[in-house]
Amino acid sequence: YVAPLRTGASVVDFHAVGGAVSTGVRAWLGGGPALAWAGPSPALSGEPPQDRFELRLGDAAALPGELAGWAGLAPSWSSTAEPVLMSEESFGRRVSGTREPAPAGVPASLWSAPWTAWNLGLNGTGQLSVLSAGNAGYFRITASEGMIRLVPEQAGDVWDLLLEIIHRAVEGSWR
Repeated sequence: YVAPLRTGASVVDFHAVGGAVSTGVRAWLGGGPALAWAGPSPALSGEPPQDRFELRLGDAAALPGELAGWAGLAPSWSSTAEPVLMSEESFGRRVSGTREPAPAGVPASLWSAPWTAWNLGLNGTGQLSVLSAGNAGYFRITASEGMIRLVPEQAGDVWDLLLEIIHRAVEGSWR
């Protein structure tokens, strides 16, 4: 049962922040099984309890589906086809739940949607940052020189990236 901890092949960290909710999953993969510790799902309606967690042991091959379910990844189309730029400060305030007018160039449909930012890391290295914006869709997050760039992504593409990262973890090809 503790093979993933003993072999220590890979550690996957999946962190989500949206409004007052900050939660995450940490999974240890090694020798076929995966051991995962998970906080409340950011996909739960309302404000989930912050003092509860789950511990699961399962097949590493099932981990992408478990993470997608935990994060609430579902079919969706982005409300904009073009990348969106905003300051890191505006992005941070919006993710934390602050309501203020949309910055110039940010579509109202995106700004008014519920936001949850996900960060997926592998062995301490950031691999993927995504904004889940409800009906406005999914956006890959990149940061440069004080600005955040949100690039529209189809849910299927986010799923493919998640699969690729977990596959690298299972295969040990992350190095």
